[in-house]
Amino acid sequence: MFCNVMTKRVHMSLPDPIHNDLTELAESRNQPIATVAAIIVELYLEQKKVIGQISGQQDSSVARKAS
Repeated sequence: MFCNVMTKRVHMSLPDPIHNDLTELAESRNQPIATVAAIIVELYLEQKKVIGQISGQQDSSVARKAS
């Protein structure tokens, strides 16, 4: 569950096609681009935990809370 989680800001540069896709997805979900980007990153990292590429010692639940 989502308890006492510190949020961090991250600045990233995206190629125009990626930004356009992200914007389209965010608009279709009626969510801010940053929220959708955070969900995408979280889901990607969860996949990496499942296959053992990262340890995943902390449980992240932004995607479950936001979707």
